[in-house]
Amino acid sequence: MITGTPLIIQPFVENAILHGLKNKDGNEGILTIEVKIMHNILQYIITDNGIGREAAGKLYKIKKLTWVCK
Repeated sequence: MITGTPLIIQPFVENAILHGLKNKDGNEGILTIEVKIMHNILQYIITDNGIGREAAGKLYKIKKLTWVCK
């Protein structure tokens, strides 16, 4: 039997939601979590169709500047 640590994927899923899917236009965000056992190793695959790291970084800078300027 192979076991995984509870909540080990939580920070990755949270990051995908907060920085990728939350800022996506519309209601078309997809988050997929796959759990596989390959060669006796538990493997987690987390994918999303969010806005991407570069776009999220630009939004963060804009929001940060807007907050500072007020």
